[in-house]
Amino acid sequence: MPYENLDITLSDVDFIEVTKKINIVIDILPFLINLTKQERIQKGAYTRRKDLFVQTAFEIATNEPLLVPQNLDMVGWENDIKLLEQLNTIHRQVMQLQEALDDTIIALKTETAKTSSLFYNSLKLQAKFNTPGVDAMVNKLKGMLSNKK
Repeated sequence: MPYENLDITLSDVDFIEVTKKINIVIDILPFLINLTKQERIQKGAYTRRKDLFVQTAFEIATNEPLLVPQNLDMVGWENDIKLLEQLNTIHRQVMQLQEALDDTIIALKTETAKTSSLFYNSLKLQAKFNTPGVDAMVNKLKGMLSNKK
């Protein structure tokens, strides 16, 4: 989709529907975890090599049941691996959605800023012709454009 001069809308009904469905997804996944920053750093060192390690270890354990300690929960391990695969698939889809949302938001911000600048320039021109009340509007907008924070 071209992103110059966007002419798109999201109806209020569709907006409500999207937010409801996002909340439904959140409700379906009540087990999701919220790690602290420190936990994320500690646990975040998971690499693709570890993925291969997990797959290989599980395959060996499945094929060599006599080598598996009796206290090791094979069913729980298998469920964890399956859930991880499912969540990775969901994560990829969410990341695709996030990228599309981010790109659309950037394009819309750019377009609305350009339109606002056109309007501001028009006000400045009207101020030159002493249009009543325009000076205050120009000054208000000008103050928002200054680099002072």
